[in-house]
Amino acid sequence: MKVVYTASIQVLKRRGYFVLFVFSFIVFLIFSIYLPNLGFLAKTLFSSYSFSSKVKIFFFSLGAFQTNFTFFGRILVLVLSFLFALNLSLLVFYLKRAVRLKKESGSGFFGALLGVLGVGCTSCGSVILSSVLGVSTTAGFLGVLPFSGKELGVLGAFFLSYSIYLSSKKIMEKDECRASF
Repeated sequence: MKVVYTASIQVLKRRGYFVLFVFSFIVFLIFSIYLPNLGFLAKTLFSSYSFSSKVKIFFFSLGAFQTNFTFFGRILVLVLSFLFALNLSLLVFYLKRAVRLKKESGSGFFGALLGVLGVGCTSCGSVILSSVLGVSTTAGFLGVLPFSGKELGVLGAFFLSYSIYLSSKKIMEKDECRASF
């Protein structure tokens, strides 16, 4: 845990990486909020409403965070957004210093993918998983799970945390190597 904290502070104290962290946190959060309502938002976008009405609808649609997600779902979306943003910042920092991509970054991508698959409202299950597997298969699969698919989000958080740990460890190893010379 100390390695993650030290590496995170080292990376996020740099303005560019802090901006990347905040920007990616907000984008992932907004994407997660809008994900269950993509059909509605697409119809709004291509409707005959005025531009200002469309902007208002998109802005007020952020209130879906309170209505489309359970308390656990809201916490999960916030945690996944935070972990995604931190992982991205650490990964970009590390990749800028490394010449080639290490295999540890694959778990970060896998964690982000699972995190996105786990986002969705309880009534309709996971939106992206539905588009990948089909509605009936997804409904059957999520109906068997005790938390209606939130397990995928928790699994995604685990993989993102593991990737953050590995990235932090690699960042700190680089610093130890530099300090020894």
